[in-house]
Amino acid sequence: MDLLKTKIYLDKLNREFTRMSKDPDTIMRLDLDIMASYVRELYDAIYSDEAPAKTEHQSRKQAPVREKSPEIPPPPP
Repeated sequence: MDLLKTKIYLDKLNREFTRMSKDPDTIMRLDLDIMASYVRELYDAIYSDEAPAKTEHQSRKQAPVREKSPEIPPPPP
């Protein structure tokens, strides 16, 4: 199950459903086709064999900290 794609298509379905339910008398065939497409993509994401992407939890390597050398004033003239 690809959790990231599943979440994306669930969000798309919810947004589309909310938009369509505001005016249910004027739902066009195109809107139904879009919803059906999202359902198919959701189905594919649920039954996907891909491992979920771990981009959110990857840690970055920190840059090495440079030690600042002490400033030695030049000798007086």
